[in-house]
Amino acid sequence: SINGFFGDYLSEKNSRLDMGMSLRHEGRHLPTTRRALAAAFPEPTGKVCIFVHSLAGTEWLFSQSAERHYGEPDVNFGSRLREDLGYTPIYLRYNSGRHISENGRALAKLITETLAAYPMPVEEIALVGHSMGGLVARSAAHYAAKQKEPWVGQLRHVACVGSPHLGAPLEKAVHLITAALQKIDAAGTRVPAEILKLRSAGVKDLRYGYTVDEEWTGRDPDAVFADARRNIPLLDHVGYYFLAATLTRDPEHPVGRLLGDLLVRLPSAQGAAPEPARRIHFDDGAVFTAMNHLHIANHPEVYEALRELFAA
Repeated sequence: SINGFFGDYLSEKNSRLDMGMSLRHEGRHLPTTRRALAAAFPEPTGKVCIFVHSLAGTEWLFSQSAERHYGEPDVNFGSRLREDLGYTPIYLRYNSGRHISENGRALAKLITETLAAYPMPVEEIALVGHSMGGLVARSAAHYAAKQKEPWVGQLRHVACVGSPHLGAPLEKAVHLITAALQKIDAAGTRVPAEILKLRSAGVKDLRYGYTVDEEWTGRDPDAVFADARRNIPLLDHVGYYFLAATLTRDPEHPVGRLLGDLLVRLPSAQGAAPEPARRIHFDDGAVFTAMNHLHIANHPEVYEALRELFAA
């Protein structure tokens, strides 16, 4: 998706290609009006789960491999949570090229608008984010509390599926390659370096897992080894969970330790920073073996763990 890699530029220019942020239902835009929500959810429940996709994705990510796993194209975590635990699933589509914190703040406000028009009072809210979406979910919870959004008291769960809480190795590698190319005074390196520098604010936020404005405001986004990630406290009344994967059957295998799920390494997905003071203290979580970054977005084993976490 062009939004994932150049979405911040599209947003600044008010381009028609900027997908913005909106709710989605059955592949269509879902307005935050009483009439639209009532039509979309003729049998609403008092429990709502909002799904947040990853970089350069859409809500269809959560139906990945549904035919193979379930024999039906529309079965995913949302439909199964509805059936098993009574959650009404709502899907988000957003411009993932913008700063993660900008999307977090926007999502906090959008949830307020949604619940104000929802057909019945909501008693419980859950957020599920895949990859970047998990960081956006964490950011939204933080800003909901900071901005005193009326729904923050109903928030019960934040589940981060394959999210790079300590940063993504691919973005770190691209960042170092860009810095190296810029130092070489040759015509053949200048153009690639400038092209790589154009990658979006959202992509650059993934380098260290930024979720709030203070981590990037007033800073050079291309500075080398400038990790400004802050220890943002998790909300006390909310359960935060990680769901992570490794390519190998043994998570301690050197390949598994090096590559993680191919895009996110295990310590990053677990928030397990080497320095105790910088760790993200999840309440619970699960590690899945022989899976990659996309498998965990709609795999039956991952769902079973998610259901158990929400049920507990």
